[in-house]
Amino acid sequence: MLLIKSFILGLSVSAPVGLVGLLCIQRIISRGKTAGFMTGLGASSANLFYASIAALGFSIVSSFLIEQEFVLRIVGAIFLFSLYIFINDHKSCNYFKLCSNVCRTRF
Repeated sequence: MLLIKSFILGLSVSAPVGLVGLLCIQRIISRGKTAGFMTGLGASSANLFYASIAALGFSIVSSFLIEQEFVLRIVGAIFLFSLYIFINDHKSCNYFKLCSNVCRTRF
């Protein structure tokens, strides 16, 4: 019995009470269980709608990136190569200590 009480107490403490939760509680108290349940159902339906839009947007972005894979690889290779050139050009500078005035003007 203690385990069940502890489980219910832990569940009730961990459930966040936000604005929608307070609205559901207020509707239950003022209008009854059915109104509170319908309020919660409406809120969860709105969350489902927003999550569906987010998932659809993610799939569109993902398909675009897959279609442009070759171009993205070329751009990434150019970026890495230019970074390599930049680092080799400035090898004489010590980045962990203060650079000389010559190195500072190169950046």
